[in-house]
Amino acid sequence: MPKKGRLRAPDRLRETHPDCVAARRQHPAVKSAINHLNHRGLSLVRMARRGLIAP
Repeated sequence: MPKKGRLRAPDRLRETHPDCVAARRQHPAVKSAINHLNHRGLSLVRMARRGLIAP
């Protein structure tokens, strides 16, 4: 994750590296996919496996 505040030169180089930029752009897609799964019932499957609800 990006650091807060002004970046020093080594940090700026690391965070502008193409791999870091690609990972930063992919992060919202991953969060969106997790939210979609939870919305569609994955959380119920998890709860059933933990024994919190009857399967």
